[in-house]
Amino acid sequence: SFTNIHTDLRFRSLKAQCMYELFLQNDKTVNANLLIDYLNAYQKFVERHTEISDTTRQSNLNFIRLLKKMVHQPDESKTLLRDFLITEKAVFSKKWLLDLAKK
Repeated sequence: SFTNIHTDLRFRSLKAQCMYELFLQNDKTVNANLLIDYLNAYQKFVERHTEISDTTRQSNLNFIRLLKKMVHQPDESKTLLRDFLITEKAVFSKKWLLDLAKK
């Protein structure tokens, strides 16, 4: 267990991102159910810890909700979501994200 809540939150978010990347690559160790179970546990952790500020809590919950929606996307959308993980360009300049949001 980490002594700093922010370090623990960062660890959990990075683990979720890594699991999602493995899920996108069709890795045999991570499937949708395992990832959703992890995200549910992460969500309970965030909701239970009172020392987390409201802003930090809300941003983590938003991240969890977004990742859950991304896990449930059809296979053709997953190829578009891979581009989302590339951080060289700002998100707002990605036309595909705007098109996906309009659907």
